[in-house]
Order: sequence, then structure tokens, then C-alpha cells
Amino acid sequence: MCDTNELPTRLLEKYSADEINAVIKDRAANIGTRSKDKGFKEWDYGMPTIRSLLLQSGGICPYTGKEFTLKGDHSFSVDRINSKKGYVLGNVVLVAWWANRGKGEMSLIEYLSGIKYTHMEAA
Repeated sequence: MCDTNELPTRLLEKYSADEINAVIKDRAANIGTRSKDKGFKEWDYGMPTIRSLLLQSGGICPYTGKEFTLKGDHSFSVDRINSKKGYVLGNVVLVAWWANRGKGEMSLIEYLSGIKYTHMEAA
């Protein structure tokens, strides 16, 4: 399906290329469905783009610093940086599923500010 050089080494140490590509295919299908459900007229993210984002990430969530998995809370998910915009180039990043769910419709700045505030309150 793709050259293993197109996938993060840290994921290939735990999963086969076929397993990783199955999740990439699922995420690409979800983007199309979610875009239509939210009324976005276009989206730029198919399997090659998600694969490229995954490779760029090195298999690490930029929000949490944790390694991605293929299932569960740390599986990679496609987040819209600005939730008012669609799944278009420059507006998406791969993040851990639980971080994406926690962010919800907040902007990245709102989300990170909330985390910082919560951390400061706990200290």
C-alpha cells in the first residue's frame, strides 16, 4: 500500500504497515463524514496527506508529548486547529484521541490556556 519509509519508525516497531494503514484509511473516511456533517464544503485530507502528517509527527502527539497508538486514548486523531474552519491544509494536526476530545470546539489557544490554568491551580 505504501513504502514503510512513509510511516514513523516508532509505530513500525509496534505495528505492521497494514495495521497502521488501516487506521489511516479509517481517519480519512471519518474526515469526509465529519466534514459533510458539519457543513464544510471541502476537505483536503485523504490517506496520503494523513500518512504525511503522521510521518511528520514522528508518532508523537504535539499536545501531550506521548507516543501514538492505533487504539484507545492515545490513538491518533485529526484535529482542526481552528474549529470554525474545515479540514483544510494548514488547519489540521494529528493528536491523541483524548486530547482532541478534550479540546472539543475550542481554539488551540483556548485549549492550551485552559491546561495552563488548570496546572497552575493544581500547584
